[in-house]
Order: sequence, then structure tokens, then C-alpha cells
Amino acid sequence: MNTALQPGEHLLSAAIALATRMAAENGKPPCLVEVAKGLAISPESLETFIPDQTHLLNAMAESALEVLLHRVTHGVVAVSCRCPIGQFEALADAYIEWAGCHPYAFRVISAMSAGQLEAHAHMLRCRQSLHDLMHRILQRMKNEGLLGPDDDPNLLIAMSHTYAQGVISKMLNGDLARWAPGLGDQEAARALLRLFIDRCFRQMPLSVTGSRPVESAKIILPDPAPGSVYFRPWSQTDAARTDVG
Repeated sequence: MNTALQPGEHLLSAAIALATRMAAENGKPPCLVEVAKGLAISPESLETFIPDQTHLLNAMAESALEVLLHRVTHGVVAVSCRCPIGQFEALADAYIEWAGCHPYAFRVISAMSAGQLEAHAHMLRCRQSLHDLMHRILQRMKNEGLLGPDDDPNLLIAMSHTYAQGVISKMLNGDLARWAPGLGDQEAARALLRLFIDRCFRQMPLSVTGSRPVESAKIILPDPAPGSVYFRPWSQTDAARTDVG
């Protein structure tokens, strides 16, 4: 792959964009020599901006997080703020699409410990912005009675993020479609996150007695794939599990 620099294009931006494409195509990040060759410049010129492999990987992760924040924000604002569940679904869809385009960055960022993340101020700010956006959506759900008065948005964010990471990891490993016949891996990931959101958040407000009517717990699922093990009719057993009175 050879990508000549365009007039006015910053070398760092071009290197990150090229390295991201190469990582997506090859399943691993390129070395600096490969990036320099792709840009048709000398390794010494590239090292002026990216001195070593660690700097390249960090730059790729930071750039990918910026793209994620942009995609998520764009997806959420396209949905009415009067529909917080729809906004949460849009956020999940954007996360899946981003991971599909940036698989290496997803794996690197997912593997970072809290201490490693705190060492990168820009990545930390992006993650915090995503966290704040999710918190605002969940707070609107709470204000509308879609969450219980004692439900902690921060714990719900942690739970949602953990589940989404697991689903997307299996998606990137090509290990979801076999569980949902008729769906591709990315389609299966989207269906699973929609199902998760429906089961967790699509509820009616609590009654004056503090219990939810059984009939209000019914959810609207995506159209089922024939033979899928994940989709089945709502049962009395499901209804019994929702009775918190």
C-alpha cells in the first residue's frame, strides 16, 4: 500500500490514517518502516513525528477514540431526547460499527488498565465524554420512570460496557453468527445489544405499590432470525422474573 501525501496534509495525520487501515487489513499494527514506505518517505522523516512503535500505537488509539466519540455523538443526537432508550440503542449501534472498522484499536483500548488509561490524558478525556453521555441518557430514563429510584447510573454504565465489550469481542473473533442463524456477526452483535437494552431498560414506571404490572414488562424485540436460539416468545417465566413487588 502506497499513499502519497496530499498537499497540506499533516504527516502525523496521514501516518495514523494509513497505519489504521493497515491494521484493519492485516489484523496487526504495521511497523514504522512499513508506514514510512506506504507514505513514500524515509523512516527518519517519519520518526520526526512518531519516534517509536509505542508512540504509533498510542496515536492510533487516540485517533480511534476520537472517531468513536464523533460517531456516538452523531448517532445519539439524531434521536429525539424524548426517546432515551432509542438514544441508548443508537449509541450501541455506533459502538459496534466503530469496533468493526477499528478492531485493533478496540482490542488495545479494551485491554488497558485504569492506570494505563490515566497515563494518556487525551484518551481519558474521550472516555470520560462517552461516560458522561451515557450518564445523561440514563438520567433521562430515570427521570421518566424507566429506571427504579435506587438504580445507580454508574453501575448500569459499567454493566452495559462490560456486556458490550464481551459481545463485540466475540463479534471480532467471528464467533457470534453461529449462535444466531441467518445473521452475520455484526448483525448478531446489534441484535444482542438491542435485546440487552430491552430487557434492562424497556419498563413502565413503578406503580404506587412499588411493583410493575406484569403486562408492562413485555418488550419489542427485533424480527427473529429463523431458528435463532436467542429469540423466543415472551413467556410466563419471563413475566414472573420481572415481578419485583
